Amino acid sequence: MSETFFIEVDCQQKNHDGERICGDVFLSGKVKEEKRIVVVLSDGMGHGVKASVLATLTATMALNFTKEHKEPEKTAEIIMNTLPECSERKMNYSTFTIIDIRYDGNITILEYDNPESFVVRNREILEVQRKLITLTSEKNKGKKLRVFSFKGHKGDRIIFTTDGVSQSGLGTPRYPFGWGIDNVSRFSIDICKQFPQISARQLASRIINMAYRNDGFQSKDDTTCGVIYLREPRELLVCTGPPFEKENDPEFAAIVKAFVGKKIVMLQQAILSPAN
Repeated sequence: MSETFFIEVDCQQKNHDGERICGDVFLSGKVKEEKRIVVVLSDGMGHGVKASVLATLTATMALNFTKEHKEPEKTAEIIMNTLPECSERKMNYSTFTIIDIRYDGNITILEYDNPESFVVRNREILEVQRKLITLTSEKNKGKKLRVFSFKGHKGDRIIFTTDGVSQSGLGTPRYPFGWGIDNVSRFSIDICKQFPQISARQLASRIINMAYRNDGFQSKDDTTCGVIYLREPRELLVCTGPPFEKENDPEFAAIVKAFVGKKIVMLQQAILSPAN
């Protein structure tokens, strides 16, 4: 089976209840000449304008440094040295997840203090080996990064969130310690089983809506979920016309007819396939 796939990326958010600005920031960018896509999710401490500004600064730096192939430790050090630190908690004001995807399927994920991302493959959670990197600089000594790499396959879904998702429902009878990333992953698997072709946007929306429900429909924190879906490529034919030269009408019609005919055959094969 061909491992050619389309990389579908989407993110859904809900702001902290009562806030007009989200303190979580999602950015993505293509490096066309290197056949790469870089995705970043940053969570600013707290909520509102201050959190949004710090998360935007973090996400922008993370995106640009990753595009330039800086080492994870170097990227994290620069970001942490740039951001202010909470005087009471001695923590940086922003966390982040960075996902570097190559078109050949090689994927690297770097996490700092965000909930662990996970990969749904064949309706199961893919087991990955995370490498723990401990920073040693004077200012950031002891802070830890999580890094892992894997080979993406067609059908994989990479799901990553801020703690507004994993901590949703915190203090409720059902989830006294929050929804938790294990429950998020089980929920994601159940959705993928029910809707095998669900898009990245729809899956992210379902996860966010469930977190919102856990919080009694009043988000206690900025809540963000990103999904990357390595799916079957789809062909699209856009037609305008008729052709400027009348003698090209038959050629124009033949192109449309061939495209439509191909799609009908593919649909018939999908319906008759034992896998369905």
